[in-house]
Amino acid sequence: MSAKCSSNSAITSPPVRSSCLISISIPLSDKHFINIRIFGYYSTALVCQYSNRLKEIKYPARQGDPVPSITFANQERQPNSLLCIGRNYMAHIEELNNAVPEEMVFFFKPASSLSAVLNSQQGGEPLHYEAEICFLIEASAPIAVGIGLDLTKRATQQRLKERGLPWERAKAFSGAAVLSPFVSLQNIQLTSLRFELRIDDDLQQQGDYGLMINKPEEIFRELSHFIDLQDNDIVMTGTPKGVGQVVSGARYHVSLFSDDTLLLTHEWIAL
Repeated sequence: MSAKCSSNSAITSPPVRSSCLISISIPLSDKHFINIRIFGYYSTALVCQYSNRLKEIKYPARQGDPVPSITFANQERQPNSLLCIGRNYMAHIEELNNAVPEEMVFFFKPASSLSAVLNSQQGGEPLHYEAEICFLIEASAPIAVGIGLDLTKRATQQRLKERGLPWERAKAFSGAAVLSPFVSLQNIQLTSLRFELRIDDDLQQQGDYGLMINKPEEIFRELSHFIDLQDNDIVMTGTPKGVGQVVSGARYHVSLFSDDTLLLTHEWIAL
């Protein structure tokens, strides 16, 4: 479920009724899904009740693969590239027993790696989730923000790292990322951004601007030294501690905040 609440709605004191965009992605298989979107004025309790009822409905599968796309301002956009920074939270570096990098570590995912559904495995290998703040680029600058899951073949990645080889087989495969809708950065300070990932209602990851080793402004500046940012590029800013294996059937619910104001929520049910 994705419920985009109005900017004056604070998570600490939700209104009885608020203007919301409810977006629910219902997976039918690893390649088929249904998107349902409803706009109106709803109470928080009604939003939760309605979305849960919708997920119980059995829908017939549709033909054809979903087109990888991102949503911003009620429009679908075709992503260009996903530009990712690794090892950007100290606690995450420690939980994977990695060395602290002396300079920013970048890797790229092609647009074809983006999926509309969250898979628990690819090619028979389990996938691991890494939630992170993501930025949508236009005119070489960030214009919107969302949350993404960087999906990793951890066993493959470890094998490649031990051999000193690139990570593409572990990070750039088809279905290696899922993204929430994006919301405008207008009137939002980057320093105020924070997020949470809950799995079946249990808090699993939380990250914010202050915990990042390299701040978003520094990431954009470093990228500009060796790449020209294109419209509809996505910059993924790294994951905090709490990564783990994707479990089929589990609910992965992300929330993005500006200080205490809820900007968006989105949910995937893993296949």
